[in-house]
Amino acid sequence: MFISISLSRRQKAKKILQKLNFNFTNRSTIIDLITHLEKTTDKKIKILFAKLPLTTHGGWFSIITDDGYIVEHIFINDMLSPLQQIHTILHELSHIIRGDKTWCGTLNELFMEKERLIKLMLYRRLNGSNEQELDAEAMALVIHDSMTK
Repeated sequence: MFISISLSRRQKAKKILQKLNFNFTNRSTIIDLITHLEKTTDKKIKILFAKLPLTTHGGWFSIITDDGYIVEHIFINDMLSPLQQIHTILHELSHIIRGDKTWCGTLNELFMEKERLIKLMLYRRLNGSNEQELDAEAMALVIHDSMTK
């Protein structure tokens, strides 16, 4: 599936990323970016690889721990190619950077709602007209470009 991302979306993403004060270079890694985000936003971010339907690349949910702390969980389809996995991680991190909203609940609630949430991830992936998804996609492309120059 190919989604065309406008120049204005990319410029908007660049402005948001400049405010991060992260030095994007060809030596930067996703781990470096996550570490920076955790330090500057006081968020904890976990990346988990999971068996998801092939049409679902990944998703991001906020999980409330037993002590009430929120941990951002990025789920990545373990059947994707390494390049697709990297892009999907950047896409989901873009949602976090942008301050987008996602499903939030306990781990038990996540497992109880798993099927509905997987369908939601699939719907968002197939329905590229969602502004939040297009903006996250633009930011993921900008981050990728910045880290591979």
